[in-house]
Amino acid sequence: MNDAVRRDVIETGVKLSQGLLIRSSEGNLSVRLDDSSFLISPSGSKLCELLDDDLVVVNFDGSHLTGQLLPSSEWQFHKDIYLTKKNAQAVIHTHSDFATALACLREDLPAFHYMIAIAGGNVVRCCDYAVFGSEILSMNILSALEDRKACLIANHGLQLDLACAQGVSREGGAANHVDELAGARTRAREEAPGPSEQVARGREGERREASEDARREASEDPR
Repeated sequence: MNDAVRRDVIETGVKLSQGLLIRSSEGNLSVRLDDSSFLISPSGSKLCELLDDDLVVVNFDGSHLTGQLLPSSEWQFHKDIYLTKKNAQAVIHTHSDFATALACLREDLPAFHYMIAIAGGNVVRCCDYAVFGSEILSMNILSALEDRKACLIANHGLQLDLACAQGVSREGGAANHVDELAGARTRAREEAPGPSEQVARGREGERREASEDARREASEDPR
């Protein structure tokens, strides 16, 4: 089973890289092995170039086997997600373009589109900022993931926890969906008139209608 799980993680890393959701050594992913450990991508690794033996087994006490590569520097929040969310079977963290842009604005992704439900609720929350790899950031992520499958990480990127028993590769598309929604939200906000512009347009329309009504009344006046 371990070999199959390793192959699944490797294939997911390639897919995420091909979809430009992860570039170079940005981002990381992991999968739960059992009740005491998980498998995670190594620190500084390019996910598109990983070999099966490169993946690191990390125990829930934070230890890992000597002789292995070092685990991702962000192993802490992977561990805490697995410990806190017993149904989480995989964790994906990306620096995808649109999700990261929205995260840098420290904004939630609201229910502007029905597909937001893919994240498990009516909003994808953006967690508070903290230094990457820190315990504080891990706690912030857990708070934003409460009753959710995805969250944005302030000034950082996108986080997903996946309750998928069939393997992480089958759910890797969720990261793409959330990033597309973040892109749609960003474009809609840039191209659609904002509230003040909408109000101005409405008032201008009212003035035109009032002027036209006045002209019609004047033309119909028999005097």
